[in-house]
Amino acid sequence: MANLIPWVLVGVRLVLGPVLLVDSLDGETDIWFVIGLLAAFGSDYFDGVIARWLGSVDRRLRIADSRVDAFFMLCVAGSAWFGHRETVMRLAPLIGLKFGIYFISLLLPWLKFRELPAYHAYSAKAAGLLLFIAVITLFWTGAADMLLKIALWTAVLSHLDRIAISMLLSESATDIPGFWAVL
Repeated sequence: MANLIPWVLVGVRLVLGPVLLVDSLDGETDIWFVIGLLAAFGSDYFDGVIARWLGSVDRRLRIADSRVDAFFMLCVAGSAWFGHRETVMRLAPLIGLKFGIYFISLLLPWLKFRELPAYHAYSAKAAGLLLFIAVITLFWTGAADMLLKIALWTAVLSHLDRIAISMLLSESATDIPGFWAVL
């Protein structure tokens, strides 16, 4: 039964994404929105920690975690559009670049291995942490352009890392720390 805890934590993000998106539809977010973001970040961090502690990390959990992370990211991006449209418009070229390279980084392993990647590379962890800090700052203070630029450029580099990993791998794999690990 304890082995289900990581799955429940992944499910928390799956539920929180649409809840946060709906909450932002009126263009207003409050402390409860930020608490929801914090809960999502906590669930993302602790699902892996608890799974490793329980010895229940497996490929299915890693893949589900990656899919839910992507879904949650899209919900938060939508929330930013509804709640902070001016910021999104100012950063639109960089956001477009980030999402464009993101989709290429998904397409390449799909074409090569017929499945989406779940590498959990260090660069993705760094990008996720920076995006989390930037998004919390945006929704809490209303201003985070510089933090968002840093986080988005880090995400672009992370997606390039995923592309390199996909190009270098001969078969699909999970938990690849970075492209250097498959050289």
